[in-house]
Amino acid sequence: AEKAPDTENLESNGIVIVGPLEGEFDPKFFSNDNKSAQLFVFDSFKNKIAKSARHVSEQPSAAISSYTLTKAMNDSEIRAELPKNHIFSQDDLWMIADLIKSDKLLNNGYANLFYVEASASVLVVRVYRSGSDWCVRAWELGEYGRWSVGRRVFSRNS
Repeated sequence: AEKAPDTENLESNGIVIVGPLEGEFDPKFFSNDNKSAQLFVFDSFKNKIAKSARHVSEQPSAAISSYTLTKAMNDSEIRAELPKNHIFSQDDLWMIADLIKSDKLLNNGYANLFYVEASASVLVVRVYRSGSDWCVRAWELGEYGRWSVGRRVFSRNS
């Protein structure tokens, strides 16, 4: 796999390929009624991101960079080390769903972080495994505090 560049406090895990999306993606994938995906979706994600997301269809494969935090960092510090175009849009939610379904995320309870733009602001989305469920939650930037060493952050590459 192609390797993303290492930064000072983010260690590259390389490139993860998602997709292609064949057919249509319904943002309602991110609901607590989705038993096939074993999801627990917090209201913060449903109300701030998923509720206003659109259906998307027929998307090509995409390359996403993956990094592991080598020191505890807050959102500003993390984002300063990510590529300029690291932010996912609401139309990219299918990519997060693909990563969940294909089991390409950390599944040890540690956070998988995505910076997603919704309603003209950027939120951090935390996806983590708790028992048999994938939990999905949105936080305002800086709200969580410092993300611990070993957490993974994903970056859009274009």
